Amino acid sequence: MLAAGVAMGTGFFTAPLSAVAAPAPGLSAADIAAARRLFTASAYTRLDETLPSLLAAAEPSIEQSTAGAVLAADVWVLASQFAVKQGFTAAAGVYAEQAGTAARRSGNPVVLAAAARAAATPLRRTGRTDEALLLLHEAHTHLTSAPGPQPPSWRRQA
Repeated sequence: MLAAGVAMGTGFFTAPLSAVAAPAPGLSAADIAAARRLFTASAYTRLDETLPSLLAAAEPSIEQSTAGAVLAADVWVLASQFAVKQGFTAAAGVYAEQAGTAARRSGNPVVLAAAARAAATPLRRTGRTDEALLLLHEAHTHLTSAPGPQPPSWRRQA
């Protein structure tokens, strides 16, 4: 089960994320995409300034809707990946666990797979490779068993 695999214990994120962040009114896909671009570009100082407001908005978003759960999971996956880059494995595990909770709430197999992938890195780094492999296998199963797009039905006109 995803929750068992990502439970990394408790801990606080001690990376140089801003200590106090004003809660954001809500998450937007555009804001998360912008933060993801900062991560991809290794603009970690700017990401450090941006991520706290996204994290503050993630928890309320998970309760708002399925779409909010998807956005929250995306934020926590990003936070987990950022923590890994900074060497904070325990914090990465905590964020990955939160991503897994949101992903399960969303029911979206792609989001579940992203959360599992985020959890696999801290699990491997803490010697729990078997759990990481199990999570990745479960994610693969979710992805391959999800119904794919159906071709349009064509009607023959007489």
